[in-house]
Amino acid sequence: MAYDPTGLFLSGYNPERPRNPKVWFYRSEDAPSLVVADGYIADAFFRGMQVGDVVHIQDFASGAPVAHTISIVLAVTEAGGANLSDGTSIDLTDT
Repeated sequence: MAYDPTGLFLSGYNPERPRNPKVWFYRSEDAPSLVVADGYIADAFFRGMQVGDVVHIQDFASGAPVAHTISIVLAVTEAGGANLSDGTSIDLTDT
């Protein structure tokens, strides 16, 4: 699959504290290892994603949550999209 912009949404942001990170959720059928690849979130710059923001990646490959990864935005460019950390993964199939 490929990046689906309808799966990315801003969950938390306090405009009174613009230095605080934003919290994003991305729901996809792609494995988190694909989502954290450089440039996968191609429109990150235009969506307002910034270095230090937190991205929760939810893998719904089988229609139910399979894994949840929490990543940090390491870089954002207009042409290259977002560069995310590998993050911390939680395997939800064991719960």
